[in-house]
Amino acid sequence: MTCSVQFCKKVLKSQSERESYSKLSEKFKISIPTLSRWKKKIKPKLRRNKPPIKDNEALKKDIKEYPDSYSYERAKGLE
Repeated sequence: MTCSVQFCKKVLKSQSERESYSKLSEKFKISIPTLSRWKKKIKPKLRRNKPPIKDNEALKKDIKEYPDSYSYERAKGLE
């Protein structure tokens, strides 16, 4: 789950006031690795490095022909 940037800044501001990660972790109910990750980069990644579906028309056709198929069945058919 992603948190708002404002919340991350609030937590990091508390850390800059000489509170330890363990105290912040207890206070805000956030794991210590998350706190250290936020210190490196506050803003979340907006996009994954995943290529888009190659043929949207084939996908639309497959959905019309087989509306009850599962995603894994559809993926095998579109390869």
